[in-house]
Amino acid sequence: MYDLIVIGAGPGGYHAAIHAAQEGLKTALIEKNRLGGVCLQEGCIPTKSLVHSAEVLRTCRDAHLFGVEIEKSSVNWHAVQKHKEKVVDQLTKGLEQLMPANGVEVLYGKAALTEKSAGPEKEVAVQLNDGARTTLTTRNIIIATGSSPSLPPIPGIDLPGVIGSREALELTSVLEKLLIIGGGVIGVEFASIYSAFGSAVTIVEFLPKILSSMDGEIAKRMEAELRRNRIKILTGSRVKEIREADKILEAVIEKGDKEEIIPADTILIATGRKPSVQGLGLEYTGIEYAENSGIQVNSLMETNIEGIYAIGDVTGNYLLAHVASAEGITAVDNILGKKREMNYKAVPNAIYTHPEAAGVGLTEEEAREQGIAYKATKFMFSGNSRAVTMGENRGLIKLITTVPENTVVGAHIIGPNASELIQELVLAVNTSATAEDISRTIHAHPTLSEALMETAQGVSGRFTHML
Repeated sequence: MYDLIVIGAGPGGYHAAIHAAQEGLKTALIEKNRLGGVCLQEGCIPTKSLVHSAEVLRTCRDAHLFGVEIEKSSVNWHAVQKHKEKVVDQLTKGLEQLMPANGVEVLYGKAALTEKSAGPEKEVAVQLNDGARTTLTTRNIIIATGSSPSLPPIPGIDLPGVIGSREALELTSVLEKLLIIGGGVIGVEFASIYSAFGSAVTIVEFLPKILSSMDGEIAKRMEAELRRNRIKILTGSRVKEIREADKILEAVIEKGDKEEIIPADTILIATGRKPSVQGLGLEYTGIEYAENSGIQVNSLMETNIEGIYAIGDVTGNYLLAHVASAEGITAVDNILGKKREMNYKAVPNAIYTHPEAAGVGLTEEEAREQGIAYKATKFMFSGNSRAVTMGENRGLIKLITTVPENTVVGAHIIGPNASELIQELVLAVNTSATAEDISRTIHAHPTLSEALMETAQGVSGRFTHML
């Protein structure tokens, strides 16, 4: 009898399993593939490896701007892919060592709930990868099975050469022409990556703008930066059909009453993801769920069945690895009897493009819609000495503060190291810090973080390095 069985070893699942074992719970972790889930195996980590290779290439190409002469820079795509595989393998092996070191028993196979899963002694059936079957009993279950790509109903979507994000990481060569359907985070990141490597990239987005969940000004500036990097962007457009023509693919694009045909070597579908609930046996337990919106949970991450929890993408809430990890810790704490609600007050998001973008808390549009008396204060990286020395002085930081309290309720960045800089502002939003709390904190000079301090100073209308 286990105290806890975790189904799914993505960031949410393995964090929950380690935390539970460290707290003294007898814990089993069931995973059908490799540890780390989509994030480590075919998402967050391998894409960031490609992002870094692309950044190194950009640095080489721009080296002459800093007085460094590099006669020739080129891409060895095989070596780029080998580096990516090495990174993923190293981190996966690290997790494989962490599990037994923390007392977590790992079973590789496909898990499913049964009619007995809803009782006090819960049952989990496991079809092991070696062909054997086993049944485990436990007091508690955490479902962390993640998500899978959501495919739009486009004629021709099943043609060879139409791929998803996993296949986009395994291409054997740099494409001449890549068309991406979907202008969300996944689509924009792949566009930035392959554009840097020399592909002619086109993004097709159905909505009026790309990155629709971001602060509007940041999204608009990101679109301008992508276009500056020679990425073609078609917003308010629909892919009517995909077809084969002369050994390449053609996408028929519809915008209003006009049609355009765009040829491509490969078409990447990046239209979002949906919770992975099929095959879990949820129908045997009475757990409330829906195919498209996922498993319903309360603020304790518990389903309507006592002792069964769900975390991460499978709940259809925030599809972010770091949120899944936090939800996993919250679920375990509640299993331990600590009764802790999940806190979504300050959830950071980051986009690993060139330049990067990141945000936390309310966007300016959300503050306006909620009727909050607010002020939006912006500071340009052109006024930051470290950004100028780096040649990365495009972009800005925006703070959303309440009036008259100057409490930080939102923050948004487009510019160098945005994914790292946002964390200070995540802390500010989470603790309801004021602009004065940030501006009166000494920041090292010269650093990019000084731009955070100066943005906060600007809330009172007093900038030092910007008119």
